[in-house]
Amino acid sequence: MFQLFDDRNIGQINFTEFLSGLSILCTRGTLEEKIQFSFRIFDFDNDGKISKQELSSMLHTSLKENNVHMTTEQIGHVVDSTFNEADTNSDGFIDFEEYKRLVDSHPSILSNMTLDFKRVIDSRIEAMKMENN
Repeated sequence: MFQLFDDRNIGQINFTEFLSGLSILCTRGTLEEKIQFSFRIFDFDNDGKISKQELSSMLHTSLKENNVHMTTEQIGHVVDSTFNEADTNSDGFIDFEEYKRLVDSHPSILSNMTLDFKRVIDSRIEAMKMENN
């Protein structure tokens, strides 16, 4: 995830890069920005394409973080199904244009790509007020 914010590819992020990355996730981020950002999440090695291994790794991690259990066989089936649909040029990878078409067909892929920071901040302020009373 760190590399998503490291625009200069130097192994460090500055405050501007951090804010720039977060701004994509707020309600003001455009659909195109969210698609590009989410593609970069899957493209671990930053080679401009998503491999079956990258998709499988991301799926394993996401399922584990959400306490969802799937067998390796089930995950393999999801990855294979995704590639059967998305890899339209049959090169064994999902490039950005193929990914974009997949997102167009399945917009829920981006469902977790928007954070309402105002709501988060407002709820934290409210919680702090209640703690002080």
